[in-house]
Amino acid sequence: AAARERLEEEKQFRLAEEKRLKEEQDALTRKNKALNAKMKGAVRVLNVVVHEARSLKKNMLGKPDPYCMLFCGRQKEKTSHVRKTLDPEWGAKFEFFVKDINSDLELTVFDWNRIMADGFMGRVAIPLTDLKEGKESTDWYALEGKKNDDSITGEVRLSL
Repeated sequence: AAARERLEEEKQFRLAEEKRLKEEQDALTRKNKALNAKMKGAVRVLNVVVHEARSLKKNMLGKPDPYCMLFCGRQKEKTSHVRKTLDPEWGAKFEFFVKDINSDLELTVFDWNRIMADGFMGRVAIPLTDLKEGKESTDWYALEGKKNDDSITGEVRLSL
């Protein structure tokens, strides 16, 4: 009887393990299908690291809670917000699937607000044609205000 119970336990364990492996495989398949859909038509992959920002402008309510929104084509990514600082550090990594090499990587810094709309802090547009294929570079990029005549509102350091 004990041997029969042990065999039944082993059988149940194997069935549970097979089910877990099948679920893992299904999850990987779904992830790969989503990745393939994102990559469809992509001519290049752009890896972006948003390291940090410095010298951001203060808002009327004190120190901001900055975060970045990044756009490349139809793909959108977002960093976390960093509380109460003019010099945030993110270290956020993103991967963009570029379909049009003549497009820009657009980065906008916002001040996160719990109640009101998030406040604009500055933006930069980097033409992808300015980047050297296969060569990573890390640089500081000046953030500009909403209008072309607005002054520099800080800088952001990116690896592209």
